[in-house]
Amino acid sequence: EAVDATRIDGGFSVAFADGSRTMGRRLILAHGVEDVLPDLPGVKERWGRTALHCPWCHGYEVGGGPIGVLGRGDHAVQYASVVAEWGQAVLFIDPARLSEDDARVLARRGVTIEPTPVERLEGEAPTLTGARLTDGRFIPLKAVFVGAHVRQSGGFAERLGCEMTDTPMGRIVKVDAQQQTSQPGVFAAGDLARPAGNITLATTDGMTAAHAAFRSLIEEETA
Repeated sequence: EAVDATRIDGGFSVAFADGSRTMGRRLILAHGVEDVLPDLPGVKERWGRTALHCPWCHGYEVGGGPIGVLGRGDHAVQYASVVAEWGQAVLFIDPARLSEDDARVLARRGVTIEPTPVERLEGEAPTLTGARLTDGRFIPLKAVFVGAHVRQSGGFAERLGCEMTDTPMGRIVKVDAQQQTSQPGVFAAGDLARPAGNITLATTDGMTAAHAAFRSLIEEETA
């Protein structure tokens, strides 16, 4: 496990948990991110199965019934309008947070607005039978989208001085089209440098970063 990375003369030094070190002229950060789950009983044990992250990544397999969307973040309305394609979407949100345009979009998509907060998710995990609300009512659900935020799984980029960018999903490393960070010789690829996680795009970014890092070495030697 890599535990630290520092700039040294001629490149970088990476320290490992076993006390060893390695050095290189270029550094590619690809350690990913961690999901920050809402503090709601029942989410953690269902994460990735019936408590879901993104309707563009998964969720169609739970279609054909009631699907909940927790109104966390600016993307809640968008999530609910997409989820409505697969079943009866229920958006748990304070109606005061909705603009007139939001309300119109949700109405046209047939989304049910539930203003009462969710107290916990119920069912034999990872199965979900529904949500228990703070007023005691039970809303049957096959799955719920929670829109989790992310955080960098290691502090390497910030310790190296890389510029960061804040997105609706969390903080990511700022990179250019070649996955180069603001720090010379440091590249970043994958979810830590992308506003939305996707394995296909992450692997593509990795290839781009590797190609750019290698090319920069050739250019350095032939300058």
